[in-house]
Amino acid sequence: MTRISITLILLPMALALSCARTDKLQDPPIPGSPRNLSERYSFLYSHGSESFENGMQSVPFSRIELNRGPCMGACPVYRVSIGRGGGIEYDGVAQCPRIGHHTGHAAVLDFSRLAYLIEKMDLQHMKRDYSYAATDGDMVSVTITFADPGQLPMVFTDYMKSAPIELWALESAIDGVVANAGWDDR
Repeated sequence: MTRISITLILLPMALALSCARTDKLQDPPIPGSPRNLSERYSFLYSHGSESFENGMQSVPFSRIELNRGPCMGACPVYRVSIGRGGGIEYDGVAQCPRIGHHTGHAAVLDFSRLAYLIEKMDLQHMKRDYSYAATDGDMVSVTITFADPGQLPMVFTDYMKSAPIELWALESAIDGVVANAGWDDR
């Protein structure tokens, strides 16, 4: 064969391989997670209680926390912790709708939706600390605790809203879950 005919045979093969999807070759981002996240979270959209119970057990997180710290202004200052079962602990300090310690509950599916969002946005591969060269802004931290006690929590800090949009989306989603919570002290 001539050099040109070998090139004509190998070139389409090389192009096909370079265009092939590589997501099937990558390791899952979190140990034990399926390669297709929608498979893990399919129970969110099914209507059977058995698939719901099994699905909840596959969620890799046990707790998601949001802390909003003070600033030189009217920043809300509070801490909220949402457990896998939907339990919420809230400690409001200043400039927030609830002051003091409160307990409540979120829809169990809301916790799973937050977990899906965390995995879908691939937060585990983001850097953990985002800061800005100033001293008067708000500090927000998000702590994600794994169900497996052998795994260290993921802790993200966002000073003066300098983190990527994915972290802002998670912060906003957590606030949305809290805004729709049922409170024990109503």
